Amino acid sequence: MDDTARWASMLMNADGSNQVVLAAPQASGRGYGGQGELSLSWSPDGSKIVFNRPEGDLVSHLYLINADGSGLVQVTSAAGVVNRNVSWSN
Repeated sequence: MDDTARWASMLMNADGSNQVVLAAPQASGRGYGGQGELSLSWSPDGSKIVFNRPEGDLVSHLYLINADGSGLVQVTSAAGVVNRNVSWSN
């Protein structure tokens, strides 16, 4: 397999414009379990999305982005950590 993404999680307008790629895991590498490699969740008020972004073999970090695609912020950064299965609470 080459290093191109097999799929991607994207944020976009209903007409397909203004596309922002949140995560596009690579086809190569071991991944980290084969299930739920990408997880995302909308905030209860619909203004933000929290998601994990796989960043290599057995590594994934959490990010937060505004619903309009602006303000991307990395939330976690510990080395060798797999963050996944994200959710919001009211």
